[in-house]
Amino acid sequence: KQVNDGHYLKDVVLQPLFFDTQAKPDIGVAALQQAITVAGVRFVLTGYSSVSIAQAPIAERNEVVLMNQGGASPSLSHLSPWFFNAIPLTHLQVPVLLEEVIEVMKKPKLAMIYRDDDLGKGLLQIYGPTATALGGTLVGQESYLPGANDFRRQLARLRADQPDMVYIGGVATEIGAVIGQGASLGFRPLWTSYGAYNHKATIEWGKDAAEGGIYTNPANIGPDLKPLPAYQAMLDAWKAAYGSTDDVD
Repeated sequence: KQVNDGHYLKDVVLQPLFFDTQAKPDIGVAALQQAITVAGVRFVLTGYSSVSIAQAPIAERNEVVLMNQGGASPSLSHLSPWFFNAIPLTHLQVPVLLEEVIEVMKKPKLAMIYRDDDLGKGLLQIYGPTATALGGTLVGQESYLPGANDFRRQLARLRADQPDMVYIGGVATEIGAVIGQGASLGFRPLWTSYGAYNHKATIEWGKDAAEGGIYTNPANIGPDLKPLPAYQAMLDAWKAAYGSTDDVD
């Protein structure tokens, strides 16, 4: 709407089309193929690391621009000349977070629970070596399959490792469940993650155990903790159109 109302593309009018990938690579591939062959799209916004990786060859083969706005795996870096990232990937975010936890907060015993997919595996490759380089120790790591909703077995093993901090390498709806199930086991370390932590499900499912967690996220507020002008303009427009900004991260 902003692009069309502002005539940013002169006489070109953008028309959005929506396809649900269900966060699954095979469905994401089928959706992209349909968007290209049936609807003739030339620019696509996508998300989820595994979905993006599966879609990238199709976008390149058809010379369609694919813009990632949600996937965070380091594997998305230099993926294709037709693939772009609108957010900093986790290999840029993890070192910033670990510096804060290890050097500033003095919490050197670290653990990780991660999704067994491109996101989680990519995080694992960075997390351990970065922690070691900063003087920390990775005392435990556990994985779970995409689609899992019971993490208590993995959390019980991590609890025995007695970490100061646990990094959750999962998607938004999994983070709150991990925290909530950890609390049910009496396991309340410092929880950390990337921007997926900033989701209403984290509080809904993690409840008070999610309070005080730390996560990295591209900034939409300034040093004064007030929304940046572009973000504030988006919030105002969203509220004018829909009456509330409750569903805006």
